[in-house]
Amino acid sequence: MMPLRERVSNIINWSIIAHKRLFILLILYLSLTTGYNVILPIINSDDHDESAHFRYIHFIAENYRIPSTVEERLQVGHRAKSGYPPLYQGVTTLIFSWVEPKDLTFQEKPPTLVREVMAGQNWIFQTARLTIPYEGAVLLWHLSRFFSSLLGAGAVIITYLTTLELFPGKKTKALLAAALLAFLPRFVFMSATISDDNMLAFLMGLYLFFMVRLIKGDNRWRNYVLVGIMLGLAITTKFSVALVPFVTVFILVILARQQKSAWRTLIRRIFVVAVAAGLVSAWWFIFVIWNFNEIETKGLVSGIVNAVVPEVVGGASGEELLSAVQGDDISVEHRREDSFIAWISFFTKSFWEARLVILPNTFLISNPGFWLILGVMGFIGLGVVKTWWRGDNFQRTWLLFLVLHLAALLPLMLIRHYLKGNIYETAQGRHALMPAATAVGILLMVGWGYWSRTKTWRWLRPILPAFLLFWSVTQLYFIEAGQPSLKWYPL
Repeated sequence: MMPLRERVSNIINWSIIAHKRLFILLILYLSLTTGYNVILPIINSDDHDESAHFRYIHFIAENYRIPSTVEERLQVGHRAKSGYPPLYQGVTTLIFSWVEPKDLTFQEKPPTLVREVMAGQNWIFQTARLTIPYEGAVLLWHLSRFFSSLLGAGAVIITYLTTLELFPGKKTKALLAAALLAFLPRFVFMSATISDDNMLAFLMGLYLFFMVRLIKGDNRWRNYVLVGIMLGLAITTKFSVALVPFVTVFILVILARQQKSAWRTLIRRIFVVAVAAGLVSAWWFIFVIWNFNEIETKGLVSGIVNAVVPEVVGGASGEELLSAVQGDDISVEHRREDSFIAWISFFTKSFWEARLVILPNTFLISNPGFWLILGVMGFIGLGVVKTWWRGDNFQRTWLLFLVLHLAALLPLMLIRHYLKGNIYETAQGRHALMPAATAVGILLMVGWGYWSRTKTWRWLRPILPAFLLFWSVTQLYFIEAGQPSLKWYPL
């Protein structure tokens, strides 16, 4: 019998040969994200999130546990204070537990002179310790970014494999879907920063993969279990996918009707998914209810809701959100009155590229460019509709599923905007792009591929991924060029 190491080696060699274009794509993608990793300074460069994630990682690395008191949550910052699940931060810390993180002091408000030199931005103080070779907490920061890149690469691979499930043997289609995701500027940027969105992209990609298998008629129970596991892991990564289980149930009902399955069979399938998701995610809910419940002061329901969702938006708790649903007023800090038109504009721009606060206009997309992007999106959307219209029952079902999966991420964003009115907090396109990364790659491929399906127009096929790659490189150039020129302080 062939030794295990030799068998694994043969499988890897076969995979590289069979899918060599995918491996070339991954090398290009990881080279790009590594460039971002090195060039992006350790600052609040994008929506003030990266340093907040690192505070969470830093606490776990120092204390070998997650925050278990209100005081510790306040110490860690808003990611913990607002009750965000810590799966991404915990896994990152576990992988890089060999790095000593205790030598980093946050100074998020440097002296006035330094702040003025740094274009008025809220930078973490840049010193010579932040240069290569990295050490200590700075090394942990960059390694955490690299882990995000690997999760992004996983999402790209899953997009490729899911497309092959939908189009068996069509490697060109699979490569196009993977490339459209891998080179999308916002996805590239997120994959080079510390963010739980990257783990969400990976886990939701696996969820979509196993759901596609169910849509194809592979009703083995393990697929239902795996769908539930991925949902449970995603929920303990970020609550933004809270409505995705409803899409899951809806699609399972459609499949049961198509397959003429008995209602008992449908109920058992839903039950298996729910139990698997519950078992995987239960630890987090038990932990927060045990440590942070306010039952004594708020009552049973409100006390538990506040433990699970201590902050919805702008300081408003889960209890206050329940009161608002019943018609009561809700108090939201720093409320603005940004219009829904402004929400759509900001969402569209931040879906396609990063919002760089180190640049004067934060986005590379100008107003004419915004309308061009809308035109391309309409062009692609029309291609998806035409594909659905011409497709068979199977094709219509999986297209419906992918669209609903993406759409399920929007209601919570719109509710938060209704309450807060601040597009900078509520219209970040990454909150839809990352959990639906695999779906986005496949939908872009379907819509763009529709217009390049004939030999006459096949030359169109590489234009969109090539443009996205150019855009990602241009974004990186402006990140490098837009940084203030500072001396490195030997601290």
